Amino acid sequence: MNRIKDIILDLDGPLLDGKLRHYRCYSDILLKHGFEPQPLENYWELKRARKSRREILLLSKALHIYNLFLAEWLDRVECLDYLQFDCVQKAASNQLRTWRDCGRRIFLVTMRSNRENLVEQLKSKGLLSFFDRVVVCKHAEGGAGKASRLLKEVPSIEPQFSIWIGDTEVDFDASRYLKCPSCLVINGLRNREYLTTLGPEFLKDDISQININEIENKQHEFVQNHSTAKDL
Repeated sequence: MNRIKDIILDLDGPLLDGKLRHYRCYSDILLKHGFEPQPLENYWELKRARKSRREILLLSKALHIYNLFLAEWLDRVECLDYLQFDCVQKAASNQLRTWRDCGRRIFLVTMRSNRENLVEQLKSKGLLSFFDRVVVCKHAEGGAGKASRLLKEVPSIEPQFSIWIGDTEVDFDASRYLKCPSCLVINGLRNREYLTTLGPEFLKDDISQININEIENKQHEFVQNHSTAKDL
């Protein structure tokens, strides 16, 4: 059995619930320009179903302000005034503490533009001390960008002894680039139906359900299958 030494985590979704931050940012912009936002739950289910900004704006007859909306969204969404609306997912802190107490390294790899505000948020939420390193990647770099940045900043990563935990296709792609198993959680930005189609090694309701022993029991099978596929 291969022991999991390194746990690689996405932030928004697995660790933080960003539903209210996203909604407040979206609704504040629409209200500012005289449009009626969708109700919170409708908006979030549209996001989780991968509906685009254009499709969501169209529902409020605001598609013609798309460029203005996007500019204001990018300017607002990582401001501390909005980051305060994020909340730590249930049992996330306890799970991180358990992993650290077992001697595992934990790396946070997240797509944020403002590193300073990110660090301030992690401090205010009591999460910063759990991480051996915080790696920041631009959205445009995608999953391959997340994985390559991690490898650049932490060259000691051993994929065969790692697990990548996230909540979107970007994290799944990152795990494939790194060549390690993926565990996706369904309480973030994507719903179960979509995440199932990606074919992750593990799919859980939330971070509290992740059992490293279960992952370790299947780790050898993943490594063996990956090696076989590469040989072919």
